[in-house]
Amino acid sequence: MFALTASNKRSMNQLNHIELGLAGEAYVASILRLQGFLVSHIAQNQSKSGDIRAVDKFTGEVHLVEVKTAKISKRGRWQFCLNKGLHTQCTYSDIIVFLIIDKNEKIFMYACPSSFFRGTQNFTMSSHPTVYRGKLASFIQRNERLDFSDMHATASLQIGRLQ
Repeated sequence: MFALTASNKRSMNQLNHIELGLAGEAYVASILRLQGFLVSHIAQNQSKSGDIRAVDKFTGEVHLVEVKTAKISKRGRWQFCLNKGLHTQCTYSDIIVFLIIDKNEKIFMYACPSSFFRGTQNFTMSSHPTVYRGKLASFIQRNERLDFSDMHATASLQIGRLQ
């Protein structure tokens, strides 16, 4: 089992948003490496490409992954900025991975195609992931695995329901 930790051994709830984001990216990169992907981090000056480039060793398929990590706010919600000027543009990625950290530092991971959030600037989750039934609910990832093929099938079903 992976642990989402900062290099200085502080708890996740003590990290600022930049440190938390970097820890989240390292966490997702570790999961992808164990699944057999070739993983590289994308330089921040290439913000139109996501945070992580994951290449499937068997098929050669390239996935550009944007990682969004949030801890619970003082209002009891998890908030994510998806599109903000040139700095944050999730729509340039193929996949968005949301890491939700609860007050006990348990990690809940959701992954969906970035097209699912096209035109959305912010996303807020108000319910704890154990009872959450909103837009992202069907994209929860179990067993610390990212299943890209299953995620695309789920997105097709979801988009069909919304139309």
